[in-house]
Amino acid sequence: MTMFGERTVKCMVCNTESSHLGYDSIHIRRPQDLNLDMRHTGQFSVSMRLSIQECPTCGYCAPDLSLGPETAADVIRSTEYQEQLKSPEFPHLANVFLCHSLIQERENNYAVAAIKAIYAAWVCDDASHQEGAKKCRLRAIRMYDKAKARLQTLTSIMERHDYGFDYAAVVTVTRTSIKAIYDDTVLITDLLRRAGEFELAMVSCKKGLELQPEKDIRTLLEFEQVLIEKKDIDKHTMEEAGMYFRIRALGLDDT
Repeated sequence: MTMFGERTVKCMVCNTESSHLGYDSIHIRRPQDLNLDMRHTGQFSVSMRLSIQECPTCGYCAPDLSLGPETAADVIRSTEYQEQLKSPEFPHLANVFLCHSLIQERENNYAVAAIKAIYAAWVCDDASHQEGAKKCRLRAIRMYDKAKARLQTLTSIMERHDYGFDYAAVVTVTRTSIKAIYDDTVLITDLLRRAGEFELAMVSCKKGLELQPEKDIRTLLEFEQVLIEKKDIDKHTMEEAGMYFRIRALGLDDT
């Protein structure tokens, strides 16, 4: 069961107090309920805005406005930040996530910056804003490249942040370890595929398969390969991947 609560938060940048609705507790059932980009197919898909806050006075964007790096004030005063916050190219909620991504980038927290760009892409997906979603995913990939150079991993952070519920949440999740069935290679391949970068997605996929990953990861990568060959940019779930190969094994698939 998911429970909601409202609390008043003081902005760490300008000291403005504002009320925000968030999660008191959340229950997410199965890893199989995740899309290939680790987005939960149920509760989180209808609750995006509860995982991020925006100060109504200064525009600071964070999962918790009372917390953040000392550099946040400088970042939010920058032209880049202000233009992003007001950008007509994205839904406003996507701008909020992208602004938080900019703050994390300044702190060299590139993995978190990438994840927030992914969340922005999900917002664009919900708004059927394909071009915006593509731009967000490409930003996530750029941030991932920087994260990788610093040995920062995306999926370990997404697991620790409980699929994005990183605001005032106590989360109960019945699951095997996500890291046991997933890794960054699958996530990056999926980001590239959904951005329509099929050649790069195939390169990523094949590199992952060359590492001879364990069965579950191999299944996801092989399913990505099928989707890439079809030039499919739609969302798909981990459960679909397993089902696809079970059907193939039974000889019930003509494709």
